[in-house]
Amino acid sequence: MTTTKKPAGSPSAAPLCCPQCNEEFHPKRKDKKYCSPKCAKAATRNASRGGRSLEQKVTNEIHYCRARDLADMLYTAPVTARLGIMKAMLDAATEHDSGLRRILTDPTFLKASPETPHLFHRRAPGTYKTISQAANAYTQKFHGISIQTYLKDTRSGTLKEYHEVSRKVDFGAVPMLTKIRKPKCWHRPLSDDKNAEASAQLASDMERVQRAVDDAQVRAEGLLEAA
Repeated sequence: MTTTKKPAGSPSAAPLCCPQCNEEFHPKRKDKKYCSPKCAKAATRNASRGGRSLEQKVTNEIHYCRARDLADMLYTAPVTARLGIMKAMLDAATEHDSGLRRILTDPTFLKASPETPHLFHRRAPGTYKTISQAANAYTQKFHGISIQTYLKDTRSGTLKEYHEVSRKVDFGAVPMLTKIRKPKCWHRPLSDDKNAEASAQLASDMERVQRAVDDAQVRAEGLLEAA
């Protein structure tokens, strides 16, 4: 009985399905698994990234869940306690909490809009800010700088004790302060009226002191002449 030998390189009669692209192909070797070198490289790359992708997915989930939890903690607290909570958050982010720093400076939260309501407390972007936007409003209001600049300067020790705050730009309300009297803060400069009043009072006091000094000098000279 004679057998016909297939020439080298001829395709096999039984087609296979490429596990990467799901296309049928005729393997030229018995151990060929993918239809092309491109699919083989892609499959190898995906396999090596499998563990890292899962780890990154878990990290992202923790990141976003914590951001929502922080916003819930801030906005469910009494109104009078929110400034203190925000200050404590900034202190923690500055000193030791790198995860919190990533949340407060995350562009996704800073640039969140009504098109992404799931990033906001109670899914209400018209009423609340994200935790990053609230922190940015705080530093803009009391320091005149963004949250990124604030964290950078405080960690490097170059934060100024006083920043000139522009009154021509409205940075929005610090989390829900509209219902209470705004506290006096050393970051906040005096208004123009109070500044003018304080300057006038200082000038009057200086004139009174100078008159007293002049009178004392005249009396001293008189005593010296009499002696």
